[in-house]
Amino acid sequence: MKKKLLSLLGAMLMAQISIAQTISEAFNYAENALLKDQSGWSVSTGTTNPLSIYNESFASIGLQSAKHVRINGSSTSEVTSLDILSLNNGNVVREDGTYYFAMAVNVASAGTGSGDYFATISGGMNQAGTSLNARGRVFARAKDGKLAFGISWGSNGYQDTDGIYDFNKSYIIVFKHIPGNKIGHLFIFESFIPAIEPSLPQVSNSSSTEGFINGKEIAFRQNSSSLNMALGGIIASTSWPTGMTITKTTLPINLIDFKAVQENSAVRLNWSTASERNNNRFEILKSTDGVKFNVIGQVNGNQNSYERKDYTFIDKSYSTAIVYYKLKQIDNDGKSEEFSSIVLKMAKLNNNEIVVFKDNNGLINANFNSDKGLVNASIYTIEGKKITKVKATLNSDGKQNLIFKDSLAAGVYIMNILIDNRFVTCKFVL
Repeated sequence: MKKKLLSLLGAMLMAQISIAQTISEAFNYAENALLKDQSGWSVSTGTTNPLSIYNESFASIGLQSAKHVRINGSSTSEVTSLDILSLNNGNVVREDGTYYFAMAVNVASAGTGSGDYFATISGGMNQAGTSLNARGRVFARAKDGKLAFGISWGSNGYQDTDGIYDFNKSYIIVFKHIPGNKIGHLFIFESFIPAIEPSLPQVSNSSSTEGFINGKEIAFRQNSSSLNMALGGIIASTSWPTGMTITKTTLPINLIDFKAVQENSAVRLNWSTASERNNNRFEILKSTDGVKFNVIGQVNGNQNSYERKDYTFIDKSYSTAIVYYKLKQIDNDGKSEEFSSIVLKMAKLNNNEIVVFKDNNGLINANFNSDKGLVNASIYTIEGKKITKVKATLNSDGKQNLIFKDSLAAGVYIMNILIDNRFVTCKFVL
């Protein structure tokens, strides 16, 4: 009898597993890729300010880290939607079903009104074959100096939580809607989705005149200039979703790139951020061996930002042939984060090392030390008129010799030498 009971329970469990359907999206696409260009996603409305992918992860779905999509404070934008018809095998007639949508979110700012909805779950057709335009909407708003989350059934019956949540903190919100009863529930979690659905949601809504929401698609939009937030992955399911976890409570600096370019005897450092949280400043560190780094300067940060910010620092100090640079970001509370170092092979081109002379054939020669690369050199009169030039490829490092084919009369001249992006000028007398 016990064995039969276990077999029956096993069969029931397998039946439930086979019936439940789940779609997950971890946004694991290339950095800055447009969401609308990914499989399953498309543009519902709008043509400006498309949603894009950022590498920073603050949540995971199962064992997979999720990148995030940013809503960056625009009042006009495209609406990008994911087709979720496969939740019901392509059949949107699910008035008797229940749908769940889990989203990892981190809200930097929001307006005080109730218009800042960022996600919608759309309707399809009812059992009579009537097309519906119902919308289940998910909101974020500033309330009592804190953050509140809300839902509505279309444009009716907006309900939200108290202002008890923190800006710049990661949460998981689960939106549950029951089409047949026209009821919506919202759950908010700080760390992970529990294995069993809680008996009470944080907020509910049951007011609708727009009909059923059958789960045709889920869409994200930038709907307000006040709303700045990140979406760190989604799960759409016909059963209580599990497996989504917050991995970073707050979002750190999202560094897009960090580059070093030599300009004559100086080095220009350029870097950009996609987002910043309480960013007080950057310190620039330098090393000649890649091990011991010293601070050579600092640049003020932009505190909190969900927009791209570009930074520049000029290192005018003398450097050896190989130099390493590193960025250190410091929060307002003194906490810091160091990013991976980059290496720059300094040009061996120096105007004090260029020797200009006439050879036995009366042609101008220029001797200098340099790395290999494409070289363009020109000679000008002191008044700035170009007289002759030479272009060549240097195939090895070390001593170089350029020969200009035109002879020059006695006088004072200017020589410009450009190797890749390294430029030097010297004056010489014949």
